[in-house]
Amino acid sequence: MDLKKIENFIDKQKVSFICSIDDENCPNVKAMLKPRKRIGLKEFYFSTKISSHLSKPEKKFMADITYGILASRCCLLTDIVDQLHEPSQKINIVDRLSRHLEKSTPASAAASYLTKW
Repeated sequence: MDLKKIENFIDKQKVSFICSIDDENCPNVKAMLKPRKRIGLKEFYFSTKISSHLSKPEKKFMADITYGILASRCCLLTDIVDQLHEPSQKINIVDRLSRHLEKSTPASAAASYLTKW
């Protein structure tokens, strides 16, 4: 693929997911706003996480849903819950995630997400 096409694709994105694997082979994922500055394809400068304006339960939901989707490679709540390995019953976790999905995006998070550079 042409490097210019990749750069154009990156510039059009509104959200970035920064992923890594730690020493215990566990994934780490951070949802960030698009880079505020980019130098080619080697250097990216980010300013804040989308979740920085969320409450503790909303941050947990964001982390759970992101990790679950990445780990299961699926968007079905039952498959996402299987990857979370929580001690609660599966139906209770599915209900908790469902309740969060029914809510609209908090105004503070939406404002952070919609900030233009």
